Amino acid sequence: MFDEVRRKTLRLAQVEPRQALWAPPETSNSILWHAGHALCVVERLTLTALEGRDEVPPALPDGWWDLFGWDSLPAETPAAAWPELAAVVEQLREQHARLGRAFAGISPAELDEPLDLPGYPWHGYSKRFILLHGIHDEACHGGEIWLLRKLYERRTSCS
Repeated sequence: MFDEVRRKTLRLAQVEPRQALWAPPETSNSILWHAGHALCVVERLTLTALEGRDEVPPALPDGWWDLFGWDSLPAETPAAAWPELAAVVEQLREQHARLGRAFAGISPAELDEPLDLPGYPWHGYSKRFILLHGIHDEACHGGEIWLLRKLYERRTSCS
């Protein structure tokens, strides 16, 4: 499932730099933000599931959690603060290879183990649930990227 969803995200993220930063009027999430958010959420939920820690993952470039995490504020982020889409795509590719190796080493029994992280919203849920939640979240954001691509192409005829 991770392979399929990530391939789709990478395909959808192939846009021009100007399109990557565009957000429709009265919205704030761009294609760049959705791609970076997918990277960050998958990384954090994987760290939580596999290592039992809920923290900003060290594998993320400095400052990216603040830009793309679940408490990020894209509308308040200056344009100069955003990384290039190419950098996010490279991180998505690297993460796909790295996590693919990690996922291959997990047994079904380990995936079924409950997360032992008191106070965490999904304490007691299986590690499989938490990993799949991250992949599902990426798939949802892929849908948002697809919609933004369509809206961008129609932006002049709709305004």
